[in-house]
Amino acid sequence: MAPLPQGQALPPEPQRAKVALLLPLTGSNAQLGQAMLNAAQLALFEQGSPGFEFVPRDTGSTAQGAAEAARAAIAGGARVLVGPLT
Repeated sequence: MAPLPQGQALPPEPQRAKVALLLPLTGSNAQLGQAMLNAAQLALFEQGSPGFEFVPRDTGSTAQGAAEAARAAIAGGARVLVGPLT
């Protein structure tokens, strides 16, 4: 591979969209939430490098926790929300 001419940089990698996973990672449904997170990460790994990244957010297994997780995900730049579990 030839080096880049001086003064030229590699093109920036495209920005990946953030997909928030609203899951019960603590509380009474933590085991289910962790299993779902593992499955999502495995699916992402098997697909290679799609144009998005998962951003897990803990709902604490409560409706209030889910609302707070959704607000935090949006504030953090998430373009898509998946969940919460009910």
